[in-house]
Amino acid sequence: MKYKASLHLHTKEDFEDGSIIKYSIYDLIDEVVRLDFKILALTGHKTFLFKPEYGEYAKERGILLIPGIEAEIKGRHCLILNCDQSAEGIKNINNLIAYKRGHPDCFVIAPHPNYKTKSLGLGLVKKYTEVFDAIEHSWFYSRKVNPNIATADLAKKIKKPLIATADLHRLEYLDCSYAVIDCVSLDVDSVFEAIRQGKFENFSQPQSGIGMIIYFLSLMFANPLRSIKKFF
Repeated sequence: MKYKASLHLHTKEDFEDGSIIKYSIYDLIDEVVRLDFKILALTGHKTFLFKPEYGEYAKERGILLIPGIEAEIKGRHCLILNCDQSAEGIKNINNLIAYKRGHPDCFVIAPHPNYKTKSLGLGLVKKYTEVFDAIEHSWFYSRKVNPNIATADLAKKIKKPLIATADLHRLEYLDCSYAVIDCVSLDVDSVFEAIRQGKFENFSQPQSGIGMIIYFLSLMFANPLRSIKKFF
């Protein structure tokens, strides 16, 4: 079965970015039903936000909600899916390696690795290839400026799947970048196995230069100080 998936999502429950986000986890789930998504990952910044009631709300609507976190490794973002609250303790690459060893069912994605904003960097991903299960194809690019090109080259070189996400902070961008995963069933193990085997298709369109500026300004006006810290 093919399922529409978005694996990098933020909501206003986020303790770090909540001040620049207008929608709740329930608003997000309601919207993904309308857009026919079936797989989501809630990835709060440095905080494990998942609650059983969130999972139940999603399940009642035919959605698989995967618990996750966007951890920070020395200030650099790293997505860990199917984790638990103890993932909040990951602060460096050795912590990440140890966590994955103790939680073999988790799935680690390197988000926006070739961007300047709190990214792991292509060099670190290449150096620690074994700890990453996939690499993110970022939604934030244009035809003229596309850091994903170098990211895709690395993913091919180290034989890791490159999966599109929305890194969502504004609900209207939910459908701009996602993957359709062809997996046996709607459960975490099947989803991760399908990604590892490359059984998915990315759908992502470049943004206009003006659109990228408008997006940035919208976050700035929502919380100027927080946005400056986030991007710089």
